[in-house]
Amino acid sequence: MKKIQALVLIAVMLLSVVGCSTTEEVEVAEVSGNNIIYVDTDASGNNDGSSWENAYNLLPDALTNSVEGDEIWVADGVYYPTEDNDTSISFNMVDNVPVYGGFTGTESSLDERDWEENVTILSGDIGELNDSSDNSIKVVIAANNLIDGFTISDGAFTETMMEIPEGIEEGDSEMGEAPTGDMPELDESSDESESSAGHSTPTEVTSGDASSSSNGNGIIIWEVAPTIKNCTITNNSGGKGAGVYIMGTSDLDSLPTFINTTISYNIASGRGGGVSIDMMSEALLLDCIFASNECVEGKGG
Repeated sequence: MKKIQALVLIAVMLLSVVGCSTTEEVEVAEVSGNNIIYVDTDASGNNDGSSWENAYNLLPDALTNSVEGDEIWVADGVYYPTEDNDTSISFNMVDNVPVYGGFTGTESSLDERDWEENVTILSGDIGELNDSSDNSIKVVIAANNLIDGFTISDGAFTETMMEIPEGIEEGDSEMGEAPTGDMPELDESSDESESSAGHSTPTEVTSGDASSSSNGNGIIIWEVAPTIKNCTITNNSGGKGAGVYIMGTSDLDSLPTFINTTISYNIASGRGGGVSIDMMSEALLLDCIFASNECVEGKGG
């Protein structure tokens, strides 16, 4: 009997040691991520993102210093992807790092924010204000994350210029002259040249990546599945999908999803003033509004 009790005691002690070891490993794994990173263009503290008082002034700083599991909270105001005039720089989102706008800069929970009242703008108007010829080509490059409570505006591809199409009043859209990019030339040697006259070949369409593409001047979604929620995508202009361009999502496990988002006053020279979903890609749009988007080619305003 004593031998049995001794064996039970040893077994309990061994289980206790294993249990302690497992708990320790879980605690270590939770140390990285799960932080709130604060951004406020008016913050005057240490600007390290640790609190509203010490918030980063620039959203790119928060994105660069975030890791999977973090959240980024952004106070109302206007934010730019760069402080210089490099039009190739965008807001590069980070996988599994949700980004929330619509704060005043005092909130301690997401329930306290009001994204409609506290307008938080991601703007490509990096050069001379209200001059689209020196704007960021793309404002946002999407990742597998949530973007919630932002206005995404003023991305522009400016290789050539075009007049505002008839039907959009300059005073309404505040777009001034809207820029455009040339469509890729047709590969005459391609087998598809006869049946696809006037169209780009699949190779031309799929070449490059999100960074090199001139499409998707508000937000470009390339082989990722973000969720865009409570946003307004407006006043962007360019080639295909001036507001939103979606490519390479047909084989993903999930789809890009837009919820309660307004896509308005975007102008494309290619196709899809508001949205272009290219090469058999797919997306899900729920409770969204499309208003006053235009396409110079007349396809998919």
